[in-house]
Amino acid sequence: MEWAESILGLGVEVKGLWLVDFDNGGGYYCWRYPEPALEYFHGYEEGFGGRVKLN
Repeated sequence: MEWAESILGLGVEVKGLWLVDFDNGGGYYCWRYPEPALEYFHGYEEGFGGRVKLN
């Protein structure tokens, strides 16, 4: 699927249904449906449960 390859090329890591992470070199920006924007971050070790809201 060409659209999926395009998304993966942006550095997105699909973690589950409607859950994606964007690697920034120090952890992940994290988005989950139906969040309106990219508002959370978590480190590599903490995972989804360690998400913190961005300022």
